[in-house]
Amino acid sequence: MNDKFTSLYFISGNRNKYEVYDSILDTIDLKWSEIEIEETQSLLYDVIIEGKIQKARSKLPNLPFFVEHSGINIRKWNSLPGGLTGTFMKCVGNDGICKMMQSYELPEEREAVATAVLGYCSPDGTFEIFRSDLPGTISASPRGEDGFGWDAIFIPDGHDKTYAEMAEEEREQVSVRRIVANKLFNTVIRQHFEMTGIPHALSDGAGAMNDREYDLARFRQLIAEHFSNDELHTLVFDLGINYESLKGEALDGKARELVAYCSRTLHLADLLEACEHERPSVDWQVFKSKK
Repeated sequence: MNDKFTSLYFISGNRNKYEVYDSILDTIDLKWSEIEIEETQSLLYDVIIEGKIQKARSKLPNLPFFVEHSGINIRKWNSLPGGLTGTFMKCVGNDGICKMMQSYELPEEREAVATAVLGYCSPDGTFEIFRSDLPGTISASPRGEDGFGWDAIFIPDGHDKTYAEMAEEEREQVSVRRIVANKLFNTVIRQHFEMTGIPHALSDGAGAMNDREYDLARFRQLIAEHFSNDELHTLVFDLGINYESLKGEALDGKARELVAYCSRTLHLADLLEACEHERPSVDWQVFKSKK
C-alpha cells in the first residue's frame, strides 16, 4: 500500500521564494499557497517559524506544508536584524542597511551570517524545524540585479560577488536556501512523498563549502572549555547523536569527534545553534576570517 503524500505545499506571500524552492525541490509536486501570514515580531527564527506554522495550519488543515523565514545576522549589530530582517527591508531596504554600516570599513567589521529556516508540518500537526547558516560579509553598497530581498548586499565567504551579482549556477552552489532544503529533502521528503522525477539527494556543495568555513579547532576548543562531560552528553543526546559512537575518551576527544561528526553530516549549524542556546554568554564566533 502506498501511503506517501503526492503533494507538498509551500505557504508564502512571496512568489520569488516559491520559485526558488520549486526549482530546488524539483523531484516532487510542490504547490504554492499564496497566503500572507502575519509574522511574530522576534529576533529568534524558531519563534517566528513556530508562529507561522500555527497560523498556517488553520489555512491548510490536514495537508503537509512548510513555511520559511530567512535573514541576515550582522556580527557588529549583535546579530541584528536576524528574525526582523523582513521588517528592516520594508523600513530601510538594502540601501539603508549599507548606509548604517558606513563606519565599518574592515572586512571583519562587516561579517554577517545568512540564515534560512524551514518549518515542516505534517497533516497530523507534528512539525520539524530545519536551519542552515552561511557566513559572509555585507557589501558597501547594494550590487547586482538578480535575486530578491537582501541578496544584493550579502557576499558569501570565499566569493567577491553578492548573491544578486552571481549567475544562477554560481548562486546555487552557495545558496543557504539550498542547504536547508537539502535537510528537508533528506529528512522528510524522501520518506513521506512520492517523487515526480528521479529521486536524488540535493547537491551538498553549498553545505560542504559552509562546513569548510568553520574553524573546527576553535569550535572543539570552545566546547571542551565550556561543557563538562555530563553536559556534553546531554547536548549530544538532544541533537539525536549516539554519545557512545563518538570515539574520543576524554572531554577534549569527545568534543573533537562531535565537531568532526557534525562536519561530515553537514550539521555544524545545528551544533552551533545548540551551543549558543546552552551557553549564550560564550562568544561562539567559530567561522574562519576572510583573508
